[in-house]
Amino acid sequence: MDGQAVIYDSTSRQTHCLNPQALKVWNLCDGRHDRDAMVRALAAEGGLPTGEAGELVDAALDRFAELELLQAAASLDRRALGATAAKSLAAGLVLSVMMPTRQAAASGD
Repeated sequence: MDGQAVIYDSTSRQTHCLNPQALKVWNLCDGRHDRDAMVRALAAEGGLPTGEAGELVDAALDRFAELELLQAAASLDRRALGATAAKSLAAGLVLSVMMPTRQAAASGD
């Protein structure tokens, strides 16, 4: 899992695997970086064109918002969210896995 990270959401009991680009965006979700600052940082760090970096940032932020991983997310209309979520899934930015409760895991179900 070179350059990737696993995030566990204890509320939903889901584990999310972030690819290197999504991890960079995640690390910039610190309240100090707005979307444009994230785009500039991703473009500079990854040597990406600004447009491509912007698409990656938007896809990651939208996926994080859809998964309710961010405390405060900008509201998007459902069509825009669905289109961007489809892009993030296609790009493999975030892979999510539902984790069983302790009781379910113990029972083997």
